[in-house]
Amino acid sequence: MPDLKTIRRWIHHFIKFGETPTETRKYRTRSGRRKWTSSDIAKLLEIVAKEPDLYLDEIRDRLITQTGKAFHTSSIFKSLKENNFSLKVAYEKAIQRDEIE
Repeated sequence: MPDLKTIRRWIHHFIKFGETPTETRKYRTRSGRRKWTSSDIAKLLEIVAKEPDLYLDEIRDRLITQTGKAFHTSSIFKSLKENNFSLKVAYEKAIQRDEIE
């Protein structure tokens, strides 16, 4: 059975992150950076599809509010690029949306 100090640490971690330390470790690499899960990428693409004219920091803010996870803007840009999105694609979608409205 874990000692009281360990249990307190687990409780504090759960309150802070909303998941157990074991779950948190699944999404972390050795460098401490967070890995993208398939649901994170789906949420990212959903945000960009709905609002293609957002800046990277605004996308980051939306991800934080919707997933509770914070990703660096360079990581967001890299993930968009890996999923065949570019600033040009997002810009063209924003223009098309403006023309429709």
